[in-house]
Amino acid sequence: MDMLDNKIKKILSQNIVEPITYEKAINEALYYKKKHKIKEYITKVIIMISSIIGALIGSFGIAYAVTGGNISEIPIFNSFGTKFIEQYKNYKQPVENQSIAYGETTIELTSTMCNEGITILEFDVKLSQEDYKNLKLDQTIYKESDDAEYEQRKEEVKKTVVNDVRHILWGKYQKEGNKELAKKFQLGNYDIDTDIKNTPEYEEYLEKQLKKIDEQLEERKHTGYKIGLALNTEQVGGIQNYDKFNPNQEWYASIYIDDIPYCVNNYQKVEKINEYEYKVYTMYALTDDELNGKENFKISLKNNKLVNTVDWKSMQSYWSSNCQWFAKNLLQSIDEENKYIKDISFDFEVNVSKNEVLKDSKVIENPQIISEFRNITQTVEKVVDSPMQTIVQVNHSASKQSSKAFANKYSDHNIEHLPLTSEYKVYDANGKELSCFRTSNKHTLIYSNGFREDYDPHDIPTKTYSNAVWETIEYLLIEKCDTDYIKIVPVESIINPVNDEQSYGGIYYEMDPLIINLK
Repeated sequence: MDMLDNKIKKILSQNIVEPITYEKAINEALYYKKKHKIKEYITKVIIMISSIIGALIGSFGIAYAVTGGNISEIPIFNSFGTKFIEQYKNYKQPVENQSIAYGETTIELTSTMCNEGITILEFDVKLSQEDYKNLKLDQTIYKESDDAEYEQRKEEVKKTVVNDVRHILWGKYQKEGNKELAKKFQLGNYDIDTDIKNTPEYEEYLEKQLKKIDEQLEERKHTGYKIGLALNTEQVGGIQNYDKFNPNQEWYASIYIDDIPYCVNNYQKVEKINEYEYKVYTMYALTDDELNGKENFKISLKNNKLVNTVDWKSMQSYWSSNCQWFAKNLLQSIDEENKYIKDISFDFEVNVSKNEVLKDSKVIENPQIISEFRNITQTVEKVVDSPMQTIVQVNHSASKQSSKAFANKYSDHNIEHLPLTSEYKVYDANGKELSCFRTSNKHTLIYSNGFREDYDPHDIPTKTYSNAVWETIEYLLIEKCDTDYIKIVPVESIINPVNDEQSYGGIYYEMDPLIINLK
């Protein structure tokens, strides 16, 4: 089976627990209703995959010491490297008078840490016995009726796997160069019992899908609830020129910066200290687009809530995303009777500064470091080598874009249509691979007349355009180490063949490295 189909099937078959935004839910519904071309569906799914992977990379653990009723902590951000762990406590700034109490339940914003590209807000949450019970933190999400529901899922899978295996066999024969059999499955000229159900591919695929359902049911039996802070909920606005499937659709802000609403990626991680005390970290991707060059700014979070969310057993080391929607039930698998929402009648407001980190950082503007392949260009626009990590701002652009691409391809195979960077591999001078957390808040379509149109990270253009540029500004948060230089290898997801090797849906191509001297 080709790489692209594998990628799509893998992500669609997973029990995805990432909270989904209201905007994304509406866009998905409208998207399928419109029945866009398969190329748009494929591109959209891959964009979604990139976003989810980006969110999952940022897992971290935390070690604590509790003394005298106060919470003191040493965050261990594993994916950010040991230097980040060592330096975080030196650069986070304490916050005062940002707390609210409801009897024995208290929620307090205790500190901020602002670096290039990200800002982390740190909260202490202490629960009363009543709220602990209401949040159902001592229960699992499993109920007896789940057994029958998952058996029904198995019956549904048995009806749908035939078409999946058809595509598997088509891809197999395509790769083998057996044009006759490939065409047979492509056109649907096959017998289900003889040509599909009587194959080892069918038995293997069906067994795998049924086993996956059993594993999902078993996970429910061992999955409980965790607390979440739903921050800045239901705040209409968001300063971005998004192209919308529905022009009348309202967009919602995830944060206020100097009293202006913005839609930005955000991630949240909760660590349990004991049954009644928790540490909550919320990380916002704040880029030059939102900050407009400001090093000092105010963050406001309105209409906040304390909620429970599903604590999936297999996802406990990962960040959750889009905390502004935690009070909604979208993709959280919580029945209404088990969902608990406690209004926090307090708007958090705090002044944040990059200065503490920047004063000890080396900043390199426009170092003229470029990597090119076909119509794709990766350009390093800014480097901030801080004591905690090395942040690299990369402009990923693809020229010669046209809406007339067919099946995600142009007649000219030297032009890639709406390409994506699958990952950035980063190495030090000794060849040791370094951890890299990447984030971006949008894509931009730049029309031939220079007009710029921004798109949500999960969306793609649906209008008519030609000779346009598809642009994404990526922020790479790279593990800090003592090295003369770092080497960044962009791994591009491309469609057209390389060196006459047919792609059959996609190739991961390593572009020439971006080498950044740090000494």
